[in-house]
Amino acid sequence: MPSLHLLTKWIREYGHDPRQRPRLIGNRYLWHQIWAAVDIAMDTERALINYIFGSFPTNEGERYLRMFGVMQALFLQQEALVDLINAVYLSGTIEVNDVLKDIRAFREAGAGHPTRLNRRAGLASHSIVAGSVTKNGFDLHSFPREGGGDFEHIPVLQLAVEQRQEAFRVMSEVVNELRWLDFEDRKRFRDIKLAKVFDRVAYGFVKLLEGLRGEFVLGSWGVENFRESLNDFERLMKERGMSLDACDSTKYLYEQIEQPLEELTKFLKGETSQILSNQGAVVFARALEGSFEQLRRIAGEIDDEYASLPPDIDSGGPTARIVIEAPKRSDVET
Repeated sequence: MPSLHLLTKWIREYGHDPRQRPRLIGNRYLWHQIWAAVDIAMDTERALINYIFGSFPTNEGERYLRMFGVMQALFLQQEALVDLINAVYLSGTIEVNDVLKDIRAFREAGAGHPTRLNRRAGLASHSIVAGSVTKNGFDLHSFPREGGGDFEHIPVLQLAVEQRQEAFRVMSEVVNELRWLDFEDRKRFRDIKLAKVFDRVAYGFVKLLEGLRGEFVLGSWGVENFRESLNDFERLMKERGMSLDACDSTKYLYEQIEQPLEELTKFLKGETSQILSNQGAVVFARALEGSFEQLRRIAGEIDDEYASLPPDIDSGGPTARIVIEAPKRSDVET
């Protein structure tokens, strides 16, 4: 069943999106916890698939080992899902099916703290009935301190199937919520174009080149125009919650722009500069023009992303299909 795999894959891509990454990576521990939770959720999913669809050992010791293992896998997956939800889910909590609580109780009694378990019902000891372990489950003998022992069959195979379905449902809600928030974020900035701040750059280069032919005042105006465009671009990125570091190419271009821009500023002011002649200044200006053009192209790509809908995912799961039409807080079709 690939559904949980596709959902966690979607979350991986969401977390590494330059528009989302700055918020998540702001807390380094939380950032690493997200990916640890995703890894554990998928590792335990593989374990559960193997248990449900694989063969069951005939050796008694191997049977106990397999049973203890699957109970622990169920518990670990629940822990991973809880931490993942807390890390990326922004709007509150998700209601979970009681079957997950039942699984935790059975795990603690049968494979967690069986000999001494202190719960609301009081202190009790538990043990698996010898010879009762099969792929379907096992019989659990419970004996509270107050007396009145009891036997209960723990349907492990059924619980594993139900938890996988519930895990898929919960993760579907998380993805839908993130998609809805992403849609709202895109809608908010859709009409505020980053590329527009570079509209005046081309005219600035015209004036810069004119200035390098003798009218240095025009050249200084062009250079100042470039700095204003860079500042406006950085401001609009910050309004979106994005830093220049969010995109490696953007950070690199700013570094490529800063040095020639600084040298041109010095040259036009008559200060000591690496530029020794007007011809040399033209070479610097042409290199600067190429970097600005690349930055404008990147800004346009970001604008295109904001103008589009959040990425869709066809989960392929047994109970739901996530759709992209009319994004809203709950768009899972059952």
